[in-house]
Amino acid sequence: MAKEKNENNETPVQPAKNTEKELQDALEALKNEYAALGKTLEDTKAELNARNDSFVRITAEYENYRKRTAAEKAANTPSLFPNSRTKTSTISRWGICTPIGKPRSTRAVLPATPDV
Repeated sequence: MAKEKNENNETPVQPAKNTEKELQDALEALKNEYAALGKTLEDTKAELNARNDSFVRITAEYENYRKRTAAEKAANTPSLFPNSRTKTSTISRWGICTPIGKPRSTRAVLPATPDV
């Protein structure tokens, strides 16, 4: 006996004739699978939260390290300008450069020495 075929040349799917007991077993299996997936999801969320917490702590620790080393470096580096409030005022007193807005004529000029 030949099976009937539809337009796409496929065999039509017949609905399964399951008993009440088979349907209850299938429903119970799906419930168990759903519960297992829920447990897996909760475990994955807990792991994600733990890794995120670790990442945040490491990032904060690195920021503190950078700040601490910058402060230690500044404390251990001798100052080039110990008695000056601003670097430009000391540099301009030496005549190396002039601050913005001040003319260059404020530089010290050495007097000429007479020929003997």
